[in-house]
Amino acid sequence: AVVSTQSGHYGRGAHLCSHLTKLKRILQSNSKYHLIPKKLLVAKRLSQCLHHALPSGVHLKTLEVYVLIFKRIGIERLSNDISLYSMGLFPLMGHSAMSVRPKLLDIFKNFYIPLGPNLVPCLHGFILSILSGLEEGSEHFDSITALLGEVKQATGRSVFYGSLWRALISAP
Repeated sequence: AVVSTQSGHYGRGAHLCSHLTKLKRILQSNSKYHLIPKKLLVAKRLSQCLHHALPSGVHLKTLEVYVLIFKRIGIERLSNDISLYSMGLFPLMGHSAMSVRPKLLDIFKNFYIPLGPNLVPCLHGFILSILSGLEEGSEHFDSITALLGEVKQATGRSVFYGSLWRALISAP
């Protein structure tokens, strides 16, 4: 059921989309269960599907699976497993196509912001992710700056600014 490939190498984008669609169907057909079996393996494979060399269609299909998983497990379980799922999502912002960014920002807004103080353990990486998509004049500039404001409210002013400064200092 997990997105897999022969010999550990990725096939074409269509092949991955096919596997992601199968995974999505499996998750939907078992929606009464609020746990994700083999969540570490699932998170790892989803992260691999967000590799920068893959087409944006694969990224969009992968984000659909993330949304399905996050809705299924709920905020409490997500706060426990945030590091598993963030390892794929956080790096995506910096190399994603413009068509992918709104979906990623929606995931951050709808699932990460509600974590509130439970977002703090991954706040540094979260802010680095958001900042990597912040380009003056881009069509997503306003939504990214609004998201940063929501992060500040969700985590607290002093925690947010501390993480923001650490992110700015450590950013390449």
